[in-house]
Order: sequence, then C-alpha cells, then structure tokens
Amino acid sequence: LRDGAWVLCALLVCFADGASDLWLAAHYYVRGQRWWFGLTLLFVLLPSLVVQLLSFRWFVYDFAAAAATKDSAGATKDSARGPRGCCRLCVWLLQGLIHLLQLGQVWRYLRTLYLGLQSRWQTERRQRHFYWRMMFESADISMLRLLETFLKSAPQLVLQLSIMVQQNSVEPLQGLSASASLLSLAWMIASYQKVLRDSREDKMPMSYKGAVVQILWHLFTIAARAIAFALFASVFQLYFGIFIVTHWCIMTFWIIQGETDFCMSKWEEIIYNMVVGIIYIFCWFNVKEGRSRYRMGIYYVITLSENAALTVLWFLYYDRETTSDFDALILVCVVSSSFALGIFFMFIYYCLLHPNGPMFGPPSGGCIFQEAPAPGPPADAVRPRAPAPPPARPARTEGPVIRIDLPRKKYPAWDAHFIDRRLRKTILALEYAAPSTPRLQYRTPGAAQELLEYETTV
Repeated sequence: LRDGAWVLCALLVCFADGASDLWLAAHYYVRGQRWWFGLTLLFVLLPSLVVQLLSFRWFVYDFAAAAATKDSAGATKDSARGPRGCCRLCVWLLQGLIHLLQLGQVWRYLRTLYLGLQSRWQTERRQRHFYWRMMFESADISMLRLLETFLKSAPQLVLQLSIMVQQNSVEPLQGLSASASLLSLAWMIASYQKVLRDSREDKMPMSYKGAVVQILWHLFTIAARAIAFALFASVFQLYFGIFIVTHWCIMTFWIIQGETDFCMSKWEEIIYNMVVGIIYIFCWFNVKEGRSRYRMGIYYVITLSENAALTVLWFLYYDRETTSDFDALILVCVVSSSFALGIFFMFIYYCLLHPNGPMFGPPSGGCIFQEAPAPGPPADAVRPRAPAPPPARPARTEGPVIRIDLPRKKYPAWDAHFIDRRLRKTILALEYAAPSTPRLQYRTPGAAQELLEYETTV
C-alpha cells in the first residue's frame, strides 16, 4: 500500500510540475509578456523532448529484445505469427502516440504501479518475475525523471524567482510554478536514492520516514540556493552566467578527480561526470561508493560560502527604488534560515534515519566488502555496548546463476543489470526457460582462484 501511494504521489508531483509551468506560460502569453512566455515554454518543451526521445529509445530496445525472446521460447507455428504481428504493430502505434503526446513518463509510472500490484497478487513462483520487471521500470523512470528535473525544473525555478525579484511582486501562478519545481527537485533526489537502495540486495532499503526527511533536506537547501541565484541574477546577469559556468567546471573537475566508475568507457564516464556537474550546481549528489561525509562537508562549505557571497553582493547593489531595506533584509534571512533548516534535516537523516545506522556510529554490515575490525578491549568495559548495525539482506541461493566476470560496481548508482539492457534481455530470456528467476553473481575482487570459474560470462 505504501509503495503504491509513493508511486501515485510521484505521478502527482510530475503532473503538478508540468501543468503549472504550462499554465504560467499561457498566462505570460495572454498578458503580452512574450519574452517570459518564450523562456518558460522553452524550459518545458526542450527537456521534455529530450527525455521522451530517450524513453522511446529504451522502449524500442526493450520491446525488440522481449519480442525476440518470446519468439525463441514460445510457439513457432505460422498460424500464430499473424495475430502476434498485429499485436506488436498496435503496441508500436500506442507507444509512439504516448511519447508524441509527451506522456511517456506517465505511462511508465502506471506500468510500475501495475507491476508492483502483480508482484503482490501473483503466486510465489511468479512474484519474483514481476519484481524484476518492476525494478527495471523503476530504474528507468527514476533516471528519466532525475534528468528531466535538472534540465527543466531547476532552470525554471531560477527563472521564476528572478522574475519575482525584478517585478518586486509574487503572483499566485508564479509561486505555484516555483513551488512545484522545487518540490519536484527534492522529491526526485530522494526517490532516486530510495529506488537505488531497494534495487540492491547488498544494501539496506531506505524507510519512508528517511525518504520524507531527505525530501525536506533537499527542499530547503535547494530553495536557499535558488533564491540566492535569483537575487544575484536580478542585478548581475552577465556575472551570474560566468559564475554558473565556473562552478560547473570546478565541480566537474572535482568529480573526475574522484575517479567515478559508472560507465564502461572513459568518454562515457566523462559525459556522465559533466551531467553530475550540472546537478552539483544546485545540490549534493553522491557519485562514489563508501562514506561520503568529508566530500559532502566540503561541498556544503563551498555552497554556504557561495550563497553568502551572492546574497551579500545583491544586498549591496540592489535597486532601492523597487525594493525596500526591510524586504531586502527579509530575503537575506530567508536564504540563511532555509539553508540552516536544510542542514538540520540532513543531520536528522544521517543521525537517526540512515539505513546503515547513525552517521557517527560503526560501519554498517550492509556492505559486501568489509575489512575485519582490529582486536581491542570490549566496548562494554568502558561504555554501554552500541547497538549492532542492521544486517544486509540475505543473498538468494536458489535458481539459475548469471556469473559476471567483473566485480560489483563500486559506485552508488544502478548495478550493471539495471543499466545494461543486454543483461536485462538475458535475465528475461532465462525466465521463460527456468522455473525461477535468475540471480547475479559478481566476481570477488582479489580472488585469483575464481578467474577460471568466471571465464564463461554472459
């Protein structure tokens, strides 16, 4: 029930974000504000087209792979080819129409909800099959929505806040659009992290309390960041562009220096790091496995310094004729208090609600590769024994095994089987030939004796 409610809420946030932006664009057009109308509509249509093209490309690959699998595993009589071909044509036309109407993500949300319900209602043997499909669909929609929010909602939020500051007034539609964009950004970051943990058997799942607190954390920090951007951009348009490009270059270089391992090739990895650099303009996004407290601390120190500098520069040079000193002081207090409140919720999440236990406590047992702790005196000889960290979810041992001649990826993103669609095809093909869903087995790093065992790979 909670999973279904979470998907429905995500769908409502998606609807609210897009509908409020289109309504505001129409409002600008009716009032003759063509410049604001053009920019608002551009930040809606261009990201939507990019995401719909990517979504349709994924559908083409997945549908072709599924059709080939069924042809090889199902009946091969000529009498069955005609109806099957007609059904495939209808599916192609339906999906083409859905993506042409920019509703590809809505369809994926509804399909995720359907697969989740089927994974509950089916027999025990079929539950795992539908669970795999649900996780594949959740991975796709999370990646697509994360890309769309930072291509559409983030610039839309800064644009509308800048218009409010320049006009020294807040219209209801502007406030609605900015609020929907802000909520969409915070929601998708938390949703991405939740689905990420739910998809990995070596990670503890994130609770809904933790997800809600993470939404509040990102909601207030992004709000402070966006307001500081809007204030500075309302006075220094050219310097604001220079600042954004400089910050993006520095963050991208920092991410590259961290040696992420998300993609298979070097150039794909660089492109991925450049996209993450755009996310780093607005908020923190973990791109490396392991403890990230120091990197996150450095990032928020930089963000706090930038927010303070941008806000102070605006306060020194803002137009006194359109904005009173009292209103300016209120805006400065809003930026500082919003950032402080976001950091407060961040500490609440890491100290109380993190799946691996307290941030300053012992390392969790959820990681699959851990070093043995050094021997020492018992903790209860000095202080009460700390509660044991939550154990990792037990690995499955039944069913066919797909052995992969690579260690498990060392990044907090999707495992290879949630990104590599060729591996998805193999998993779905084995479902038709085996009574149970296949499981994945990665090579253990440093185990030379396992090399021969893993030479034959999928």
